Amino acid sequence: MISVSYSRTPHAVTAKRRQSGSAAWVSLSLLFNGGIYFYGGSEPALEFLTGYLVEKSLAVDNIFVFVLIFTAFAVPQVYQHRVLFWGIIGALVLRGVLITRWQLPGKELPLGALHLRRVPRLYRHQALP
Repeated sequence: MISVSYSRTPHAVTAKRRQSGSAAWVSLSLLFNGGIYFYGGSEPALEFLTGYLVEKSLAVDNIFVFVLIFTAFAVPQVYQHRVLFWGIIGALVLRGVLITRWQLPGKELPLGALHLRRVPRLYRHQALP
């Protein structure tokens, strides 16, 4: 929740701020990886580092999508950080709701998968029940 205090007043995030924030998080991750290496050995440390690099490369793809969305909706640069922050919070809450609902007794499938049973019938042009 570090971003909560940072996002209270809308302002454009400078390149210097983005670079220093990114360097801080990468450094923290590498420090954590060093702790894994020290306490768990080389194999778990290599697994963490591999997973971290994969996630970091996928994040670059997400940045491209964010730029497209912000451009399409003409979100001013001053509000982009706030929009991203609340979008992430919303995604986490909705993910929690779906996971919780999936774990309820008698619910074998998530909400969206209930409609997948009907897909083959649609292609055969049969009426839905």
